Amino acid sequence: MRRGESTFGASGAGSALGRFPPVLSAPESAMRATPAASAPARVHLVRLQQNTSAADACSAILALHGAAIAHNLECVLTTLDPEGPHQLRIALRRTRVALRVFEPVMRRKANTQLVETARTLGGIVGELRDADVIIDEIITPAARDQVSLLSALNAWRQEVRGRVRARLLAWDAQGLVAGFTQDAATSAWLKSGVRGAVSFADVVGDAQQAFWDRAAPLAARLAHLSHLELHQLRKAVKAMRYGAELGASASIEGAEELAPRLKRIQDALGFANDTAALEQFAPPVFGEAAAMRDLRTRLLASRQPAVDDAITAAMREWSALPTKDRATVN
Repeated sequence: MRRGESTFGASGAGSALGRFPPVLSAPESAMRATPAASAPARVHLVRLQQNTSAADACSAILALHGAAIAHNLECVLTTLDPEGPHQLRIALRRTRVALRVFEPVMRRKANTQLVETARTLGGIVGELRDADVIIDEIITPAARDQVSLLSALNAWRQEVRGRVRARLLAWDAQGLVAGFTQDAATSAWLKSGVRGAVSFADVVGDAQQAFWDRAAPLAARLAHLSHLELHQLRKAVKAMRYGAELGASASIEGAEELAPRLKRIQDALGFANDTAALEQFAPPVFGEAAAMRDLRTRLLASRQPAVDDAITAAMREWSALPTKDRATVN
């Protein structure tokens, strides 16, 4: 695949997976199918053996992540489907977590550059994803009769989409992602001499402990966190959840049960985060600014009790997490 090509499939992932037949179980073959050209794609993980080496897991898993990023990037650049930006951001964040997990077996410079690239691309597409969430999931259900306001918001969203696409193209995002998938398939980022030396289970366990250590101090003060701290905790919980799902792919004890509870905490914190984003939402909808202010004020007032309930639910879920390292929640 040449750098800069505009059409991507899962060929890179397929070539990588084909090199590691012992680590896969039969039911996983269906998950490697290339999605329809216009449909956004979720990141699917293969089933690994517990004794799979970290090096083999790294190549297979990052190739799958690269294929999902490439496909969803194409959706962002060529369609209006709001799932495109959403799934692209998820794939980029999952990739950053995977890179943290595999840091011990990757060349340091390559790992750092890939993390920064994924962070930058996620930041670019984040503007469009945030607009989609606020307009489609919060404002539209409450303002179906405010046709002029919704028209103005959708016109502004089109401007955002054009700006995001231009920035992605200026960054040669397609070429970067194509190179990502190709290099993962050839193990180009691995340290020399690591194959077989470190197990996948070991690197997942070490990374999960680091994610816990990052989240626990914030979770211990959950009832008193600022908006920024809630956002930081939500990101930390996401990393824990994605790490748990990686662990579940190798049947690491407790990982499969942990992931759903972390997802519930993430969703509760996400509701609070979306409300904080709504509070700052002030797009240039000329002629509709007063209507936008009034609607925002009304929505914020109506959502606040639910925000309080969401924080309480997150505290309850955190308190029930099965770990001896869990901080005490106030």
